[in-house]
Order: sequence, then C-alpha cells, then structure tokens
Amino acid sequence: MWMARYIIQRLGEKYNIGCDFEPKPVKGDWNGSGCHTNFSFNKTREEGGYRYIVDHCMSKLSANHKKHI
Repeated sequence: MWMARYIIQRLGEKYNIGCDFEPKPVKGDWNGSGCHTNFSFNKTREEGGYRYIVDHCMSKLSANHKKHI
C-alpha cells in the first residue's frame, strides 16, 4: 500500500495534480467520494442471495475487519 501511495504522489508531482489520502468528511454532501469496494458473484445474486451475504459473507469479512481497514 505504501508503495502505491508513493507512486501516486510522484505522478501527482510530475503532472501537477494533487492527491489526498484522507477519509471521506463526515459532514456535507460528499456522496461517492469515499473509498469502498463492491463485489458480487452468482450465489449473491440468486434467490436468497441477500440472506447468504448476511449469514455467511459478513461473518467472514468481520473476522478480519481491522486488518482490512
């Protein structure tokens, strides 16, 4: 991750573009500016997919929440 930030910063300097790694502000209309990831696969789009996400996927993701943040 740190290498990616370094590369982004050097490219910003080269092309005179600013970059910011701060999280999305809490106040104001900043919809769409946060860092997030979407994922889906056949099982989540099939009948009962939402229950599968809630009952299976969320427990797996929450086990490593702090690591992924």
